Amino acid sequence: MGAGRIGGSLLDAVLAAGQAAGCRHTIVASARLDIAGAMRFYASRGFQPWSVQMCRGA
Repeated sequence: MGAGRIGGSLLDAVLAAGQAAGCRHTIVASARLDIAGAMRFYASRGFQPWSVQMCRGA
């Protein structure tokens, strides 16, 4: 099983648990250097960009 499939399966399980617990909204954050890849991953799961923060010198 590839890393994308593992991550997708983990995210699906977390989202299902949250929904079962009554959560209506989900916010995710990523510290990946490949932000474009992270955004593609979450977009493929139905997420839409809400906020992007950038910093310098961290």
